[in-house]
Amino acid sequence: MRIPLILSALCLTLAFLFPISLSHDARAHAGATGIVKERMDAFSQARQQMKEIGGALRANNNEMVAELSAKMLPWAETMGDYFPEGTDGAPSEASAAIWSDPDGFAEKIAAYRQALINLNEIALANGDTKTAFGAVSASCKSCHRAYRN
Repeated sequence: MRIPLILSALCLTLAFLFPISLSHDARAHAGATGIVKERMDAFSQARQQMKEIGGALRANNNEMVAELSAKMLPWAETMGDYFPEGTDGAPSEASAAIWSDPDGFAEKIAAYRQALINLNEIALANGDTKTAFGAVSASCKSCHRAYRN
């Protein structure tokens, strides 16, 4: 009978058209609630905005770089509030070092905030946004290496 063959072909087609695989964010966020979910969502949004800034840089669109970096500043200013004591367990990817070294963590957040301010100011002045963006990216990586599992 040809129906099983047709059904198999239809299933394969649908599998390619509508992938069911979960993104890293969806897997990481599974089971997260409250402040942990809020901070995971905020980090996901910041990661997306960084990608958008990268696209704006490739397009030499400093106006968009300035707009996006300004949108990221509120997260940089409130990030520390999203790490209350006791929120380091799964599904969080936050390292216990955040709470054992709060001054170091605060310094990393301050460096990220300052790098964003610099990027915004340089973009508004039509300066070298690629170097300034590199500093923002480096601040993210530095913090993740030290304070993320």
